[in-house]
Amino acid sequence: MTSRKDDERDAGGTAKAVQDFAGQLEAAKSKVTELIQRAAGEGERNTILEEALETLSASMEELYVSAEELRATNDELMATRAALEAERNRYASLFYFAPEPYLVTDAEGVVREANFGASILLGVREDHLVGKPMVVFVAEASKRNFHQVITRLADPRARAVTDWELTLAPREDEPKRVTVSVAPVRDTSAGPPMLRWLIREVPDSRWGVAGR
Repeated sequence: MTSRKDDERDAGGTAKAVQDFAGQLEAAKSKVTELIQRAAGEGERNTILEEALETLSASMEELYVSAEELRATNDELMATRAALEAERNRYASLFYFAPEPYLVTDAEGVVREANFGASILLGVREDHLVGKPMVVFVAEASKRNFHQVITRLADPRARAVTDWELTLAPREDEPKRVTVSVAPVRDTSAGPPMLRWLIREVPDSRWGVAGR
């Protein structure tokens, strides 16, 4: 997987390559024009050369137009990339600073993204959460149910799970009772889904009523 800096460097390199190519074509076009003028001034004996140079000039003109079109396309791609980057940054900001704990895991429950709220809830820095299985933060009494739900969500026909009651076991803290909503998100590759988690801590009084 390439990094954001790699993508930016590749885009900048492509733009420079297109610009350099257009410059080289322009210089070559000027040189061919000069040769045509010189050939025309030397009489009939250079007619074949003049025709060849004119044909070459026409071909180079077509290449020059293609280079300009390529440059315009590259500019459009750069603008699209910038818009996508701005949208990605906006999503990241909304995700990270959301007031409730949010997580993204793979189909097996391994954390791929975590926001600040999830970090506070689980007692682990968000960058340290990435790569850890969610099950390590699940209390022993809830682990069997956790595995059952994760297995069910891997089914291509599975729908989102809402108000799923779990007991979490944060690092260096007391167990916390929560309700969880998990939505499977599938791309067009038809592979295993990614899972989006919304976790809400439940006051003991409400949990007691719900658990009766």
